[in-house]
Amino acid sequence: MKQVSSRYLRALNLSHDTITTITCTPPGEAPVSLSPMACTVAMQSGTGRRRTASVAVSPQPGLDLYGLVSTPGAIFQIHHGIKFGPRLYERVPVFYGEAASGGVSLAGGDISLSLTDQWARVERCRLLAPYSPPNGASRAQRITDLILGAIPGATVHQLADGGIMTGELGTWDRDRTQPIKDLATDGSLEVWPDVDGSWVIRPVPTSDPKASVYTFKTGDAGGNILSADRERPLDRLYNTVVVVPGEKQTWARQIATVPADSPRHPDKIGTVPYFYASPTIKTSGQAMSAATTILARVIGSTERLTMTGLINPALEPGDMVTALHPATEVDPGFRVAHLFDSGRADYIANTMTLDTLASVPVEEAA
Repeated sequence: MKQVSSRYLRALNLSHDTITTITCTPPGEAPVSLSPMACTVAMQSGTGRRRTASVAVSPQPGLDLYGLVSTPGAIFQIHHGIKFGPRLYERVPVFYGEAASGGVSLAGGDISLSLTDQWARVERCRLLAPYSPPNGASRAQRITDLILGAIPGATVHQLADGGIMTGELGTWDRDRTQPIKDLATDGSLEVWPDVDGSWVIRPVPTSDPKASVYTFKTGDAGGNILSADRERPLDRLYNTVVVVPGEKQTWARQIATVPADSPRHPDKIGTVPYFYASPTIKTSGQAMSAATTILARVIGSTERLTMTGLINPALEPGDMVTALHPATEVDPGFRVAHLFDSGRADYIANTMTLDTLASVPVEEAA
């Protein structure tokens, strides 16, 4: 969760006035403030495109606003916060990126924009020559090099290194984002563009109830959940992980299975395999280590919770949050700590919808 004051957190569940600001900064020019009529941001966890936004802004006299917002390379920033007084407010950055598309009403001049974060720039700036990362550096450093190749001067926060690379690591032809994804997966890392314009490389978050940063709860006394639904899919009860080699990898496939006392042991539910492949695994030992690590993640609870509640703009995908439903005479209630997986925030209505997971999903090999 982004750092905010304790007063800010207390005010979230009380009656308060909000402020949402949007600025557009064309390359080499000063930022221009826009007047938002609508502003929603969709967000998701994991490596890659992290946030997209949909906004509508009002025309301004004497300003070619449509020409401004359609300037190539223009950067949009969105902040949302709470007003504590006429000139006293606390805001949180919630978006940083560029326009993906836009349209203007010829009658009223209102402009609608679809925005996307800076992952789009790295995706757009493809490799000019085949890329094969050299040995001796960490995966995080090679990911940083790829980011800087598309956005020179970008700030990259390396919160984990993902391990040192050795041996033949494969070659990527044109797509700059694919080696970022592959290196991140192999190093158990997440990589994304942050809401302040910097980039983050960090370990994949783990489900730890003790790390919960915020609580959503039902009820009239301080309740901030408007609606919620729980779901526990039973079709992904994995109990075995199979790490398979590629064409140029000479090690044999490695298999990890849950212990005999597990409720998911194959003797109880049959063998339910999860397949994984990686171009940077060089030995059977590394493959077995990956299988064991992934198994610990895929055997977690598959429970999903969808909540609509009062907005907390400081929350980030990957944060641990608690959902609390107090017991009543006819309802046993529940308390769960989940990972914030994806969501959508409406900064004008001051509400947000969250999808949370009991454990971190892992992409299966094709």
